[in-house]
Amino acid sequence: MRIIFFYLFISFFSITFCSGKDGDAVSYNGQKVRGFYVHIVQVNLNVSTIKITPAVVRGFSDSQGYYPAGSFSSFINYYKPTAAINGTFFDTITYKPVGTIVVGGKLVNNGYIGNAVCIDRENQVTFHHVGGQQGSRIDWSPFEGVICSGPNLVTEGEIILNPASEGFKDPAVYSQNRRSAIGITAYNKLLLVTVESKIYLRTLAYIMKDLGCLYAVNLDGGTSSALYYKGKYLTYTSRSMSSVILVYGNRKKIKVKNFR
Repeated sequence: MRIIFFYLFISFFSITFCSGKDGDAVSYNGQKVRGFYVHIVQVNLNVSTIKITPAVVRGFSDSQGYYPAGSFSSFINYYKPTAAINGTFFDTITYKPVGTIVVGGKLVNNGYIGNAVCIDRENQVTFHHVGGQQGSRIDWSPFEGVICSGPNLVTEGEIILNPASEGFKDPAVYSQNRRSAIGITAYNKLLLVTVESKIYLRTLAYIMKDLGCLYAVNLDGGTSSALYYKGKYLTYTSRSMSSVILVYGNRKKIKVKNFR
């Protein structure tokens, strides 16, 4: 597995979203980028109280082949995060996620495609190319949380987009669709992004680059695209899904067992 490391430095990349100063731990901004309205939740990873984790529905068991799904709002009502975005792709019949998922340092879903968004115990985020390997064959022990999705959009500040090489075959991935994405800037700010207009992946890649992302990955989109922030559904869906990414502004206030 080739691991991509990024360093925190004052970059000469064009950053249109953040000023580089530490603001609120979790904040929201909506703006037009390349002619499309974009919802952006920014997570300041320099704040020590932040907690980021993937999550699945209660009772989820890959070993037993049991993949319960729930509405996005049911995830919000149970986990009560500060912010959240939909997770990775899933089989529409069984609801099994196609990407590997690690929660609380434990492998909960053995997937095989995409790029891994990895969160360590200090809540620092790195992006890893898994190269089509089964999740069970990769050592995830350095990480507290992992969710594999894709295709890759931005690497080292440049657009790198090749869905076929990552194993993506579904025509819906290539067509114009509502989009969700996750990326990180040179200032160590994690961006959770949705675009409700139907756009191509390459347009999404340019949007993430324009927002200042050094690394960015596509998440499940279309009718799965969903974004929540402090009591408001910025992008709403009623579709059931099997995974989400949760953000807490203050980990001390988390009431869900094993999430602190």
